[in-house]
Amino acid sequence: MLSPGTRSGTWVGRQEVHVYSVRSLRIRPPSGGPCLPAGTQRLIGYRDGPPDGGQARVCGKLYEHSPPPRGQTRVSRMNSGPKVTIRTSSPTSNHTRDHHLLCVISIGRVSSTLMLVLGIESSCDETAASVIEGGRVIRSNVIASQIATHAPFGGVVPELASREHLDQIAPVVKRALAEASVTIPQIDGIAVTQGPGLIGSLLVGISFAKSLAMTARKPIVGVNHIEGHIYSVVFENPPVEYPALALIVSGGHTTLFLILEEGRYAVLGRTRDDAAGEAYDKVAKLLGLGYPGGPVIDRLAKLGNPRAADLVFTLPRMDSPHLDFSFSGLKTAVLRYVRENRIEAVGKGFEPDQQVIDLIASFQDKVIRSLLARLRKAAALHNPRTIILAGGVACNTALRARVNAEDFGAPVYYPSPLLTTDNAAMIAAAGDARLARGENHGLEFTPSASLRIENVVLEGYERTSSARYKV
Repeated sequence: MLSPGTRSGTWVGRQEVHVYSVRSLRIRPPSGGPCLPAGTQRLIGYRDGPPDGGQARVCGKLYEHSPPPRGQTRVSRMNSGPKVTIRTSSPTSNHTRDHHLLCVISIGRVSSTLMLVLGIESSCDETAASVIEGGRVIRSNVIASQIATHAPFGGVVPELASREHLDQIAPVVKRALAEASVTIPQIDGIAVTQGPGLIGSLLVGISFAKSLAMTARKPIVGVNHIEGHIYSVVFENPPVEYPALALIVSGGHTTLFLILEEGRYAVLGRTRDDAAGEAYDKVAKLLGLGYPGGPVIDRLAKLGNPRAADLVFTLPRMDSPHLDFSFSGLKTAVLRYVRENRIEAVGKGFEPDQQVIDLIASFQDKVIRSLLARLRKAAALHNPRTIILAGGVACNTALRARVNAEDFGAPVYYPSPLLTTDNAAMIAAAGDARLARGENHGLEFTPSASLRIENVVLEGYERTSSARYKV
């Protein structure tokens, strides 16, 4: 809907104009949201073309439309200024009148430069809230990390994570609003992570977001966490051109997408066992390097020789055309190397010896080779106009350097390090796009631990219920 008051004219989604008289003009979203009186919106688009059907040009895009029912609108562009003619026919008579107004119908996202979206993220072990403006400007981005809570266990403990979210969610959202200098009534919509993630953690964020949406009467959308990572690049890079490739590499996910256009995702490959970030954490735990494993392995690998450790890792050969990943074999190879060479775990407060550092360098080298091999092949097959590298592992300096050294024939977009890990700004950005399409999920949606975003299946990439490996 279009927001009232001083922020009137914010474009959130598709609108349709229904006219019975000039004083009863209303602009109503397809979802049936509240109407606003005429005169409170600015020009956001126009329709031209044959009034009795055919094609309509709306903000530069062509759409098919049928003749307007009696009592609704026929719109054409005026030559003098940003005005339109709306010809109305009374439902009770055949009399028609022309009105020159400053508001018209439009379809699609036209302008969201003033829209404020509150994002809430609680899928795993970070409680986060953010306010973004216009889909690309971060007004605030607050993250409460739980690393200290989970570090003694070498990984995330789901029940502890849920309790931490309960303690942190209210103060984190309050701080995000304060840093953005806005209040809940000024927010145009709320976006919250719906999945995938830990079900208890997701419930905390969704329940809190629904409470805000209900009391403040704001539209709310559930956002896929992986889609959030894709949108993490919008703040610091030029607009994404489609088709685009997106490689999402994190502690819970390693997935390669082809994005045909905004909102249309096809999976080219995904991990069949461990995610890359998960392999980092498990190897770090095995070697006594602490949690999380990604940053410490990234730091130590720079000091090692990836060829010094006799670590052999061969990419699995799978009988499918998918560009899938597998990291469990590499993790097992590290474990076998440690046992065969009787390598002891590094004690707390001690630095690893050169043998361990070389092993770490070899491990990281194989992970990066695996990721690059799939990305390189996908780029050659699908000729993307943009490549997106996002997720926690995308912060890895060696991975970024190797990707930068490649010639994919398209620019590579990264988020800044703060935006590679879980955060609410990326959730707000993905939610902004959904709100712009007029979506409002209401209060009925529920969390999903295994939520997926793929909505397009490319020929040759169909998936069966089981995967087989060649030997």
